[in-house]
Amino acid sequence: MIGKLFGQSQQDSVQLGDKTVQIPKLTPEKYKALFERIETLPAIVIRVLADRDTDDFVATVLAGANLALDEMVQLVAVLADMDAEYISSHADLNEITDFIRLTLEKNDLQRTLKNFRAVLGQLGLGMKAPGDGKMV
Repeated sequence: MIGKLFGQSQQDSVQLGDKTVQIPKLTPEKYKALFERIETLPAIVIRVLADRDTDDFVATVLAGANLALDEMVQLVAVLADMDAEYISSHADLNEITDFIRLTLEKNDLQRTLKNFRAVLGQLGLGMKAPGDGKMV
């Protein structure tokens, strides 16, 4: 009920190609598998931002989009326990992005980050907030 008020979906599965896939709970095991597979996505974002005012911007964006698609397929494959080749060949971009969006909504990563920061603060290991340098 509350999720619907704030625009969050209660959908617990999506279609990826011909298969119906459950939206996963992100356990520590899933997080570890995810971080082992996602290698270049942060570098892609940084590279595109760095090249935005250069003559190479369009080429960088196209190359970055190609690599980002591969990373998204790997991300979905890990989270959905599916073969990346099947996803790449059978799922469309809307299905892939719906799966990622619903996974993020279901697992409320903002809340997770907030809780993690609170734990670090209680342990005296606070993190500096971007911009103001204050410990959180």
